[in-house]
Amino acid sequence: MAVYEKTGVHGIFFPCITDPGDITAVVNATALPVNVMCMPALPHFNTLKKLGVKRISIGNFLNKFAYQHLENQALKILKEGAFDSLFDK
Repeated sequence: MAVYEKTGVHGIFFPCITDPGDITAVVNATALPVNVMCMPALPHFNTLKKLGVKRISIGNFLNKFAYQHLENQALKILKEGAFDSLFDK
């Protein structure tokens, strides 16, 4: 980590780290702010804050979720031959 700190970067990013023990080890190994990425097993935001994480990146996961929903809706419209499903409550 010291090599990264000497380069002048403003933080360090660990995209697939989810284990609280591993996160703590990374946070304790650097003076830089630690950034993690949303993953299925990532702890709750409050836990991450207590562990010392300064930033959580969502990557493309939210876009992927939204586009999948849009694709499913478009296929439903095509299958039903109507737009009724857009207005279901």
